[in-house]
Amino acid sequence: FKTYTDIPIAHRQSAHNGHCGLIHGHNLTITFEFGSTTFDKYGFIVDLGDLKYIQEWIDTHLDHAFLFNHDDPIKDVYMST
Repeated sequence: FKTYTDIPIAHRQSAHNGHCGLIHGHNLTITFEFGSTTFDKYGFIVDLGDLKYIQEWIDTHLDHAFLFNHDDPIKDVYMST
């Protein structure tokens, strides 16, 4: 397992009439589970040290991001700024 925690994002569910229809935030957790019947020469399925590119991708694309539904009517307003 490899888990990345406390990834702050904002989002809303535009069709929802309650709190979820408003812009609000969450802290995401993403967990990867690896399985295999074969191992590398060190006995690893995955060398977790080789996964730094995943943390970099999360930091670039998700950290403090605003996630939209594809049909959110305000998406274009925020995407153009």
